Amino acid sequence: LPSVLEWANIRALTKKRGWTETERRMMKRAGRFHGLRSLGLATVAALLAALGLNVWNRVVEFNQATAARGLVQQIVSADTAKVPEIIRTIKPSDRRWTDPELRQIGADASENSKEKLHASLALLPVEPGQVEYLYRRLLNANPGELPVIRKALDGHQAELVEKLWAVLENTQASADQRFCAACA
Repeated sequence: LPSVLEWANIRALTKKRGWTETERRMMKRAGRFHGLRSLGLATVAALLAALGLNVWNRVVEFNQATAARGLVQQIVSADTAKVPEIIRTIKPSDRRWTDPELRQIGADASENSKEKLHASLALLPVEPGQVEYLYRRLLNANPGELPVIRKALDGHQAELVEKLWAVLENTQASADQRFCAACA
C-alpha cells in the first residue's frame, strides 16, 4: 500500500478514470487503511486531551481548596477587628470549600469562643441563620468584638430593633447587655 503522502499525491495528481482495476482496489484499500488510522489517532488525541483537562481541573480544584483552607485558618486565628477584611476576600467560588469548614468550626467551638464568633461572622453573608447567634453574642461582647458584630449585623436591623429595645428597656438585664443594646 502507498504511504499517506503517496496516496494523497496519487489522489490529487491523477485522474481516477485513468486507473486500472488493480489500482482502484489498491487506492480504495489504502484510503480505508489511512482513514481508519487517522480516526484512531484522532480518537487517541481526543482521549489524551480529555484526560489532560481532567487532571488540570483536579489540580486547579486542589489549589483552590488549599487556598480556601488557608482563608479559613486566617479567619479563625485573626484578631476580631481584622476578620471583616479577610471575609471580604472570600470569593463566591471559594464558598464551596470554606463554608463546610466554617460550619464545622462553629459546631465544634464553645459558645463564647473567638473561633465560633469568627466562623459565624464569615458565614453570615450566606447563612442568615447566623443572625441569632451574633445577636446573643452582641449582648455579651467585649469592647473589641462589639463594633465588628454591630457592623456585621447592619443589614439585619429590621429583625433586631425590637429585641434590642426590649433589652434596653429591661431593668432586670445586666448593665453590660443594656449598654451593648444601646450601642447597636
